[in-house]
Amino acid sequence: MTNAPKLQTPGVKELLNVEKAADFDQIYIMSLNMAHGRANGSHQMTQSTEQIRANLDDIAKFLSQESPDIVAVQEADEDAFWSGSFNHLEQIANSSRFPFFLNGGHMQGFGLHYGTGFISKIQSTDHLVYTFDSSFPTPSKGFTLYQIQLRNRPIDIISVHLDFAKASTRQHQKDEIVELMKKRGNSMIVIGDINSGWHEENSAVRALCSELNLKTFRPASKQIVTFPKHKSRIDWILISQDLQMHQFRVHQLNLSDHFAVSAKIRLATQPLSK
Repeated sequence: MTNAPKLQTPGVKELLNVEKAADFDQIYIMSLNMAHGRANGSHQMTQSTEQIRANLDDIAKFLSQESPDIVAVQEADEDAFWSGSFNHLEQIANSSRFPFFLNGGHMQGFGLHYGTGFISKIQSTDHLVYTFDSSFPTPSKGFTLYQIQLRNRPIDIISVHLDFAKASTRQHQKDEIVELMKKRGNSMIVIGDINSGWHEENSAVRALCSELNLKTFRPASKQIVTFPKHKSRIDWILISQDLQMHQFRVHQLNLSDHFAVSAKIRLATQPLSK
């Protein structure tokens, strides 16, 4: 790994005139690896632009029905020749009436521009995009940070995508997350496609929980599956100890080759809503 990581602070795109960043008691948060808009097809290059747009409309309809406050996404294309050369988050946000979206382009070049990001009803109070050190020959990965306020407390939410090929690369990427988040020192939600199971040797998700003092829903359960092709759990919602998670769900829909995961989160000192 030789290339220096990139730290960017792109602007959040606002689609509607809405109230600015505000304080909340609870958020309904969701994560989905969008698979470049191919749904559960074999590859996005085998589908027409019209089919890609239809697949994204299915995601938008699902989000409209579920109405989460914030959606963390991975494999979200901003301008990629293999999936129609248009901004996928912008289409979904427009169709599902989410006022804000943020693209984090970790992979740029060769006619490709994609990465992690957010679709949100809540405007961020701070945000940035971080691209990990080069992981050649696999594509660049990284995370997008989107900060909000819960009861006037800053909460850093990061949409993460770690390398799929090597545990050693994931460990390096985990180290980069830990270094930056410890420097920031805020309560946090780490959410996304970590490409790591709890029980595997050198588990990146287990290390993140240990080194950042995070917790998650039933981490050791082998019954929770988010990546049906391998019958594995690689999509996670990890939260700080001062936060509380309830109504955790895996949405078993064919919107992608991953299932969406969601939960409601609030400060641990606040009572649960029914």
